[in-house]
Amino acid sequence: MSTSDNRPSPDHAAPPAPAPEAADVDTSPTPGGGSGRTLLIGIVAVVALGVAAFALAAGGDGADGGPTVACGGPPAEADPALVDGGGLAPQAEPDVLPPAQLCAFADDTPVDVEAWLGAEPLVINFWATWCAPCVAEMPDFQDVHEASDGRFRLIGINTQDSPALAPPFVEDLGITYDLVRDPRGEYFNATNGFGMPTTLFVSPDGDIRYRHTGPLTVDAMAALLAEHLDVQL
Repeated sequence: MSTSDNRPSPDHAAPPAPAPEAADVDTSPTPGGGSGRTLLIGIVAVVALGVAAFALAAGGDGADGGPTVACGGPPAEADPALVDGGGLAPQAEPDVLPPAQLCAFADDTPVDVEAWLGAEPLVINFWATWCAPCVAEMPDFQDVHEASDGRFRLIGINTQDSPALAPPFVEDLGITYDLVRDPRGEYFNATNGFGMPTTLFVSPDGDIRYRHTGPLTVDAMAALLAEHLDVQL
């Protein structure tokens, strides 16, 4: 940032002030003296910097630093290239399920992803009505949900879909497992998703044990549950 230079010109420079005699300089740390105040200011500055650094590290856009998904407004335009991977290479898989706040399926109420953790394993399925393989596998997911008997929790995340189409579609299929919305695909991206449908097999403490891209049948689901979450149907 540029500033104006108000220094006097060499021709009009003021004479230097005489140096104080050594006897006039007090460096003793007496109560209320300058050295004591300087030490106190230094301590306060260090503490303030520490607090600021902690706040910066702890901050984030959503739950514990994860994304807060925008629930209002129109969903993102569907991307047909995502269906079955669309030939895209998989991205690096996160070690744990990212924290975030998603949207309730019926309205804009926020849903905290971390509230899902701690009780039982999770199966999280990203789906949309514009994704034909997603539609094909949902009756199988419903059958697996009905056979789960509380041994795991199945959650469908409706991704980049129309709020006018998805609810009646779910009602027609008779889907009863938990559903939430990710209108713009923000959480799909946060989990490094690269194709639809994508299904995550997650331990109770949030570790992503396995990712499957593409449709699943009841038998395939049963095999993956046993292999990665130690759940027997």
